[in-house]
Amino acid sequence: MKTLNDFKNELRLIMSDKWGNALDTWFECAGHMYNRGLEIPLLWEYKIGHGSGMEEDNYFYELFIEASDELLVEIGNFLFRYCQMLKHYGLDY
Repeated sequence: MKTLNDFKNELRLIMSDKWGNALDTWFECAGHMYNRGLEIPLLWEYKIGHGSGMEEDNYFYELFIEASDELLVEIGNFLFRYCQMLKHYGLDY
């Protein structure tokens, strides 16, 4: 995975529950950012839970491990905006 478009195409392949998949993937991305010491925007209100914030059984775990810092931040920002859009349209639960 080298670009945001590559990520979006991969996300489309697994999307069975827009809100659940988007939120899970966003939290996974934020966990990877946290573990790399990357700045997580305050607006995200992300707080690390128990453990590392990364789940080895998450579909995107390996892709996020291999992603550059810049790409990881770009994906995180996209997922934040996507989740905000889903909430705006009442597609959250």
